[in-house]
Amino acid sequence: MQFHRCPLSAGLLGPPRPGSPEENFSQKFFHNLIHDPEIFEAEIQKRKSQSSRAQSSGKNDLRWIPIAEEVLKLARSPLSPPPVPRVLEHLGDRFPHCRDIVHLVRDLATLTNISEGPLRLPPILLLGPPGIGKTTVALEMAKVFGVPSRTVNMAGVSASFVLVGASLVWASGKSGAVLELLLKGMGNPAMILDELDKAGESVEEGRRSILDSLLNLLEPTTAGNFTDEALDWPVDASRIVWIATANNPKRIPDPIFSRFHVAEIREPTQKEMEEIIIPSLYQDILSEYQLNGRFPQEISSEIARLLGQNPRTARRRIIQMLARAATVNATRLDRTMIPEFEREKWMRRKSAQTIGFNVQKEEHDDSPFPELG
Repeated sequence: MQFHRCPLSAGLLGPPRPGSPEENFSQKFFHNLIHDPEIFEAEIQKRKSQSSRAQSSGKNDLRWIPIAEEVLKLARSPLSPPPVPRVLEHLGDRFPHCRDIVHLVRDLATLTNISEGPLRLPPILLLGPPGIGKTTVALEMAKVFGVPSRTVNMAGVSASFVLVGASLVWASGKSGAVLELLLKGMGNPAMILDELDKAGESVEEGRRSILDSLLNLLEPTTAGNFTDEALDWPVDASRIVWIATANNPKRIPDPIFSRFHVAEIREPTQKEMEEIIIPSLYQDILSEYQLNGRFPQEISSEIARLLGQNPRTARRRIIQMLARAATVNATRLDRTMIPEFEREKWMRRKSAQTIGFNVQKEEHDDSPFPELG
């Protein structure tokens, strides 16, 4: 069924924008972002009138009106249907160490397919050691869902304005990540909270912490009446798909932790790295940097063995290797193009030149091939 606008006045809404969800998205699920759009539209018109008469609040209204009009345009937003289960199976094949959570999402997708409803998932926490690809899997899940996504790095963040915005009475006031994500045009987008266990809890007196705000957003009832500080009007954020990553569950407050479905992600085996994950990462990087046709389409097993034992290290080394190959105008890849391998050769040469000393690798940070962060 073709998406149609909700029956608000055409003056503000106008025809569908080119490339907008209304123009391109054909399905039967909708989401009421605003509970009373007619009242909200009347408020917009009222503030327009006040600002034109240069009343005291006019300056703030001039900043509020464009935000409010964007919200009104999406007062009835499309909802993405659940993904086809076989697409999720393919994601599990690409990340075999994450199959448990992928299969859980597949089962939930199957359930919503049976009920013929839109995509709806409980908050998910991907828990495991650093560097194993948790954030990558979260981003790939959002792609499979076919929804807009946004990643918020929670490390060191304590103030709530990152998620819920800041009042326009302040010069720095603006909408937060939640409203900005909803304004991407889909009622059930994916919010990825990276390193949730590193979020700060201490804030200035009188201000909410980011974890306090998150607690309300994770509860469908309170999220259904979410108020961004800049918009200062309730919207329905209950359909957002929340995916968080963390290393240490002990650093997540119990009220937050208990609201997530926790999926423990194990470290991939060396065989999985060499045969599945590294070849998949290599293909992704070729596409990301538009290098298809410039380098071999497949990575050799010999090189795969040298690229690291976790996805983060492997990705960094693949990029470094391709950059080195591009620098020397090579079209073939070999082990000498891996910076870490070159560094080891350099260290062996230095060790051979040193008589009576056991030269340690970490003592030579001035190596010509330092590891990039």
